[in-house]
Amino acid sequence: MKKEKDSQIIAAIDVGSNSIHLVVAQIDDSNNLQVLDTDKTSVRLGGALDAEKRINKQAVQKTVEAITHMKEIAAVHEPNFRAVATHAVRSATNQLELIQEIKKVSGIDVAIIDGIEEARLISLGMLIGLPLDKKTFLGVDVGGGSTEFIVTCNESIKYVSSLQLGAVTLSQRFLYEDKIDGLKPKKSDVVLMERYAAMQLAPVCSEVNKTSFDTAVISSGAAKTLALIHAKEQSQPLLLDPNGYVLTVEAINSIYNKIKSLRSPSAIKSQWGLDQARSEIILAGVCVLNLISNLLGVKKWVVSGFALREGLVLDTYRRLRKSSTNYRDGFDIRWNSILSLGKRCQIDTHQAEQVLKHSLSLYKGLEDSKVDTYDDDDDSLLSNRELLRAGSQLHECGKFISQQRFHHHSFYIISNSRLLGFSQKERLIIGLIARFWRKGTLRLIREDYKFLSARDVDRIQLLSSLIRIAVAGNRTRKGLIDNLYLSKIKSDFYLHIKLKNPKIPIRVDFQKIETEKSVLEKILQKDVHLEVLS
Repeated sequence: MKKEKDSQIIAAIDVGSNSIHLVVAQIDDSNNLQVLDTDKTSVRLGGALDAEKRINKQAVQKTVEAITHMKEIAAVHEPNFRAVATHAVRSATNQLELIQEIKKVSGIDVAIIDGIEEARLISLGMLIGLPLDKKTFLGVDVGGGSTEFIVTCNESIKYVSSLQLGAVTLSQRFLYEDKIDGLKPKKSDVVLMERYAAMQLAPVCSEVNKTSFDTAVISSGAAKTLALIHAKEQSQPLLLDPNGYVLTVEAINSIYNKIKSLRSPSAIKSQWGLDQARSEIILAGVCVLNLISNLLGVKKWVVSGFALREGLVLDTYRRLRKSSTNYRDGFDIRWNSILSLGKRCQIDTHQAEQVLKHSLSLYKGLEDSKVDTYDDDDDSLLSNRELLRAGSQLHECGKFISQQRFHHHSFYIISNSRLLGFSQKERLIIGLIARFWRKGTLRLIREDYKFLSARDVDRIQLLSSLIRIAVAGNRTRKGLIDNLYLSKIKSDFYLHIKLKNPKIPIRVDFQKIETEKSVLEKILQKDVHLEVLS
């Protein structure tokens, strides 16, 4: 990513199950967002998955072409790019091939996010578009491949869930016999779809009903289309911006019944002037929303014109702005999720704080010495500092399972936990940092995780070696060392050990540092000399 001074203009790309969206926007510290350009391509990846869950070649090609075109559109603004992929890509068995092809042709790094992170980003977009400050609101987004639910207030999440139930996948499964081709589905097919969707939605809605909220907000193409249809039904002027439009549950039910009576995509298109792609999936999308309304007892919904991609703009802006600040200065969703996982795993917080302090200090020494830290190589990744913070804080979380081979357990816990604010690849890298700081070789990584580049592996190895030294610096767990710092004098590296109390010996900690520095020496291809400072 570009440096902080250029971070006001951001190009966010959302690779969804139905469409690929681009928004180029300028944003400031007050969350004021000015949209500079947008683009949309209907690729329908959710309907391009075969029996083996592979995205077909035609859809891969269309996706690559769409993102390449979007990059060309956005380039005039010289933005910071960030792209994420949601349900269809995370479900695909050939997701790596798709992401690599996108990178090869367009140069854009696409991060796969899970449904929980998707819901969080959607809620950020809603906060930008609507006056929801200090309100507890329910946010629902009925997408092409999944439906997200979130109950939140001031970004403090009360409940969040993602359900594999979307307009494209439902249409393909029940209405169009595995191929959306414009045929008119049978009434019995619609009934089967309703029953299936209600069965899937019931458990999630039951959990949502245990919470309370002041406002119910809906986003996605289905929601905006509903607002457009309702405005036409009420003989209102052409609705150019659905943001803030209010839909009652009675209005939604009435429109759903009309869509059901038409059923045919061509008839739906003709009735309300919808585009072909939307007319083919609106029946399933409104079906889901109508069921949610009934199951939750929601009386009215407020439509948000802003969702995932606008939330991605805000989240990217914050990532760039926070790269030089302390996570502990105020609430931060990523740091809070790291602390929450650490608490659940009952980590030694004092040890974690010592390791965190020492590892960041060591990293700063490398930066000051102009050492290649393999940072800024992948636009979709957090900075090394943020990855190192997370890895340091959670470096012993695997002890919650067992002391024996706890570094293996740490990797499993981190890479499989739903850490809000982190992509799938970021969780994997943090997990590998926690896995390899203690022992083991990184030679197996590329074979097991082929989507990691050679520089990703170098990054993991470097950051894990710093944690290794930081842990050694508090081997006695007595906090005898005040600071560890690396410097380069001419061509030699020095590891400075500043004592808290010169009168207290640090023989055990010193010997452990002397042993563990060998990994860093291999990386630097230089000896690291120890110097004790009183």
